[in-house]
Amino acid sequence: MTDIFNEVDEEVRRDRMMAIWRRYGVYFIAAAVVFVLAVGGYEGWKAWQQKRAVDDAAAFAAAVDLSREGKHAEAAAAYRRLAADGTAGYRTIAALRAAAAEAAAGDLGLAVLAYEQAAKDSAGAPLYRELAELMAAYERLDQADLAEMRRRLEPLAGDGPWRHLARELLGLAALKAGDTQAARKSFAEVADDAAAPAGARARAAELLASLKDAS
Repeated sequence: MTDIFNEVDEEVRRDRMMAIWRRYGVYFIAAAVVFVLAVGGYEGWKAWQQKRAVDDAAAFAAAVDLSREGKHAEAAAAYRRLAADGTAGYRTIAALRAAAAEAAAGDLGLAVLAYEQAAKDSAGAPLYRELAELMAAYERLDQADLAEMRRRLEPLAGDGPWRHLARELLGLAALKAGDTQAARKSFAEVADDAAAPAGARARAAELLASLKDAS
C-alpha cells in the first residue's frame, strides 16, 4: 500500500512541475519566434534587393496576416508556397513559419514533420537548422519518451546558440519521465549559466525550487 501512495505522490509532483512549464511554455516559444522574426526581417531586407523580392514580401505579409486572423491552415499553405518558390531570403523563414502555423492549427504531427524538413533544407545554415530541430523536439515533448528527447536535444545542448532552451527541454523531458535527478541537473545548468537569457534562468530557478519543495 505504501508503494501505491508513493507512486501517486510522485505522479502529483510531476504534474505540478509540468503545470509550471505549461504556464511558461508560451515564453519559450516566444523566445524562439522573436528571434525568427528578427532574423527573418533581416533576411527579408537582403532579399528586397533581388528581382522577386517585392512579390515575396507581399506574400509573406499576407501569410502573417492570415496567422494573426487565426486562419492557421491557410497561413501554413501560404508559407509553404513561399518556402518552395520564394527567393533565398524568405525560403527558410517561411518553412519555419509554416511549421509553426501547422502547430497552431493543432496538427502537431505535421508540424514536427515540417520542422524536420526545414532542418534538412537548412543544412547549410546551422542556426536555422538547429532552431528547426529544437522546435520539432518541443512539439514532441508530450508524446516522446526520454530516449527520443535525448536523441533530439543532446546535440543541441552542448555549446550552440540554442543550448539553454535545449537543456530546459531536456529537464522537462526527464521530469516527465520521473528522472528528477536528471531534471535537476538540466535546470541547474540553465539557472547557473550567466550567459543564459534572463527568462530561461528564471524559469529554471523556479522549477528547481519546486523540485526542492516537492522532495
